[in-house]
Amino acid sequence: MQLLLILNTLLAACIIVSACKCVGSKDLTRACCRCGAGVIADSEDCPAWKIAQRLSNFANCCRELGAISDCPCPVGCVLAEKNPLRIAAGLKPLSEVEAKAIAESYLG
Repeated sequence: MQLLLILNTLLAACIIVSACKCVGSKDLTRACCRCGAGVIADSEDCPAWKIAQRLSNFANCCRELGAISDCPCPVGCVLAEKNPLRIAAGLKPLSEVEAKAIAESYLG
């Protein structure tokens, strides 16, 4: 029963967020889609399902270029993307609080 609830939640999230963009700029969206996620966007949006494992990269790229991503990166996304890099660099993993602050910073 719990598995069904999780699957329904994931499906709903996929339906809600079908594409991501750097708000206000097609060019930044294309650049961040290509560089931050390794995907080339054919339209003004970056397909969310293609960058699902790299949402924080995309959001961070938008932010560094002065825009805001319209696809939020959840805390789990931040932890999954940032902690392996931190550990490889000899740093301690992010805490949930630190990850939440990073995720919120992507939204402006």
